Order: sequence, then C-alpha cells, then structure tokens
Amino acid sequence: MTLPTPRLPLALLLLLSALVLSACGGASPAPESTPTEVPTATVTLEPMAVNVNGEGIPMAEFQAELARDQSAHPEATPETATQAVLDYFIDELLLAQGAAALDYTVDDALLQSRIDALVTRIGGAQALAAWQAQNGYDDASFRQALRRQIAAAWMRDQIAASVPSTADQVHVRQSLL
Repeated sequence: MTLPTPRLPLALLLLLSALVLSACGGASPAPESTPTEVPTATVTLEPMAVNVNGEGIPMAEFQAELARDQSAHPEATPETATQAVLDYFIDELLLAQGAAALDYTVDDALLQSRIDALVTRIGGAQALAAWQAQNGYDDASFRQALRRQIAAAWMRDQIAASVPSTADQVHVRQSLL
C-alpha cells in the first residue's frame, strides 16, 4: 500500500512564493533623494583649566589668576604657584557647588550691592575699572568670579558655624603596677 503524497501544502507553498516574487518584482525603486544642507551652529568651546563636577574655570581666567599670584608672590616657583592657584580654584568651585546644593544663589541685587560697596571702598568706578584692567578682568569675568567667591564664602561660613566651639573632654588615668 502506498501513501498519497501531500500535494496541497506543496501547491500552497508554490502559490505563496509566486505571490511574494510578483509583489517584489512590481515595486518601483524609490526616487533618489538629493541631500539638502542643514544649517548647523558651530559651538566654540573655551578650553578649561579646571573642571570640578562638570563646572569649570576657563584657561584665560586661570592664567590671569596665575599671573596675579606670581606678581604677589615672586619668590614662589612656577610649579608651586600653579598648584596654589589650582587648589584655590578647586576649593572655590567645591564650596560654591555646596552652596548651590543648599539652594543658595547669589542674585543680581546682592552682587550689585557688593560691587557698589567695593566701588566706594576702592575710590570710585574709574578706580575699579583700572584695577580690573590691570588684573586681567573684563566686567563679565569679574562679575562671574565675584559671584562664585560670594557663594564660596557663604558656604565656608555655614561650615564654620556648624563646627561646635567646645568639645566634651574625658580625663583618663591609667594605673600601672
């Protein structure tokens, strides 16, 4: 006895293959698209000398502070001066970031009042402008540095205030035989 061969599944497979091939053959190629120029903005990043937790000090500000430090301390070696300025900026950035983490912000009114007090103390706006020019600041960089210094000083004061002024003392004696 011979078994009948299953012709129906084979016929369906051939029909399905023919349909797929005819569908692929009838498709027209997609028209080639011409590339269009998309305008892009060029961002010029200023080189950073110090980067602490994503916030940095531009190289120009670092170099200006290094020059001020070297003129104030001519006896210091270049390596010592560079390390001192680097440590100063790292400490200042960490303190300012700590102040920001505690939601302390230096608003424009506070900044302007500090600048006004400085203008009065130094002898006028012309004297402040001369000092800024002599020390490598423009108005924007001076305001940014002063804002960061105010926040760092606030955080330093908060840390100092949290340190207790007295500590418990224990007197211990040991008897030796």
